[in-house]
Formats: sequence, C-alpha cells, structure tokens
Amino acid sequence: MDSYGKTLIGSVMYYEKAVDAWRKISQYPSVKELEKRGVTVDVMSPLAKIVDIKERKPSLYRKIRWIVPVATWISYRLCYGENHVWRDIYTDYTNTLKFGLYITSKPLTWFRPVYDELGIDLSIMPTLVECGTYICSAKSDYASLLALEGAEVYHGMTDGNVAALTDSAIDIGNTNIYSRTTTVPKLVTDRVIPHKALYYHIHPIKQVLQRFYRLHIFMVC
Repeated sequence: MDSYGKTLIGSVMYYEKAVDAWRKISQYPSVKELEKRGVTVDVMSPLAKIVDIKERKPSLYRKIRWIVPVATWISYRLCYGENHVWRDIYTDYTNTLKFGLYITSKPLTWFRPVYDELGIDLSIMPTLVECGTYICSAKSDYASLLALEGAEVYHGMTDGNVAALTDSAIDIGNTNIYSRTTTVPKLVTDRVIPHKALYYHIHPIKQVLQRFYRLHIFMVC
C-alpha cells in the first residue's frame, strides 16, 4: 500500500502462487537458513510474492510504502482516516510468521539476512509486536460506518490460534485439535526447537489472555 494506506494491487491471497520467483530464491543461502529455523518458504510464501511483484512490476514496487498482512490493514483502517499518512505501523507475530520471522530470537525480529539477500528494504515492513498489543481507539470514517467509533483496537492473531484459545489451549502442554478442511493439532509450549516437520505460530499467551476475554471484537483474518 502507499503512505495513506491505499492498496496498490489489492489483496494477495495465501493460496496464490509465485512459482518463478520461488524457483529463483529457493536456493538462496538465507532462504535455506530460514527454513532450518522453522519458517518454510514455498510457492505460496509472502516472500516469494514480494519478489514476484518487485521483478514483474518494478514501477509499482517503487511506490510501496508498507507491506502488511490483511488483518493489520483492516485494523489500521479503523484508526486512520482516508487522508491520514500511515506512520509507525506495527503488526503481530502470528500474521507475519511466513513473512520471514526469526522465531528463535528474543525479542522476535525479522530474519534480516533473507531480506538483504532478496533485496527487500525492511523499512517497508511493519514493526513486530505481541498479539494483544493496543493499537488505537477507532476514529476513522470507516469505523463510524461500521458503528465501531471509539472501540479499542488491538493486534489480533490468525484464526487457528483464536480457535485454540477459545477451546482452552492455554497452559503449557495443552493441546487443541480441530478438523475442518484439514485436521490441525496445536500444542502450547514455552520453547521452540525448530524441526522441518513442524509449523510454528508464535504468540506470548499471557499477553493475549489478558486482553482476549474482555474484547468485544477480536480481529482475525
């Protein structure tokens, strides 16, 4: 999106593929290292899609001010008006995992080597924060249209993690298993030991729970 939060190409869905870009970057040392650290880069990876835009639409890419997950964009639409410049944008850990999160760092950060090797400036990426972090009191025209003016807005998490929390996967060792189009087990743990057979979502559960049960609306996408 541009500096005012206006989308330049529209949403890019998670199941869309950037095959050519992925073939190019899949052998990069930083990409292989990121995968060893528990974050898989495949044809549907946001990193492959960013590289695809960068190479196929360079003039559009140069106009980009921010690249954010859709949940983050929706949340900030509640905070900023149409003609308001978007500054100091933050996003939560779970929605940015596949964007290249360094999941074993403390605090969690972007895995800078992959951004350097792909030629993506980290200044267009939002700052990382914990799930449940306060964003604003909704005040935009968009918020008024939805009858949400004055509502407190917090950074959320992905839908599967919300499902696990609501099913009481709260304490270390708790497991949640749900079946829809796929069957997904989720385990609450206090440490990460990367393994290629496992897929991770990182969120500090105590911070989330302090806010989770008192929110009228919890933004997920």
